[in-house]
Amino acid sequence: MTKEELRGQMRAMRAELTGDKRDAAEQQAADHMMAFLRQKRPRRFYPFVSCRTEIDTLQLLQRVWKELPEIAVAVPRVEGNRMHFYEVRAMNDLHRGAMGILEPAGAEPVRAEDGVMLVPGLAYDERGYRVGYGAGFYDRYFAEYGLCKPNAGGVLKIGYAFSFQLVQRMEAQEHDVALDALMTEKGINFFG
Repeated sequence: MTKEELRGQMRAMRAELTGDKRDAAEQQAADHMMAFLRQKRPRRFYPFVSCRTEIDTLQLLQRVWKELPEIAVAVPRVEGNRMHFYEVRAMNDLHRGAMGILEPAGAEPVRAEDGVMLVPGLAYDERGYRVGYGAGFYDRYFAEYGLCKPNAGGVLKIGYAFSFQLVQRMEAQEHDVALDALMTEKGINFFG
């Protein structure tokens, strides 16, 4: 299956997951992530802000702010063909960007280090490779800041998705960066 076919299949499967099943899966994934963050105690947390049919991260963000206030939170903002992370302390630090996606309003980017980063995607394989949306923002960010190796810079790169988004194996290209783990409603799966 090509990356484009896989993207189409996963978009359709995510769109079909609705109602109580979706809510339960999102709640379970958030519970697992909160337990992981409590155990790991990272200095920073770098979640993506979910949109459309992605697994919800907004409730997770609110839980981190409320239950783990000692962990600094920084979310991404795309600027041209680059992505940077900005610290946010509450939902009102986010505003709708040009594409309708919530973005941080911060002026000073923070460099990803010593933390846990959630990485969006449409599919992930058992080696940690992912199929994103095709723009390459995360792979370029990892390359620019030396985060291509496992746990590089003290940053644990974790995919955050529904369990059906984990596939056995897919095509990986030279510039693709393998993640350290995948968190789903079934728990965490470490790669490598």
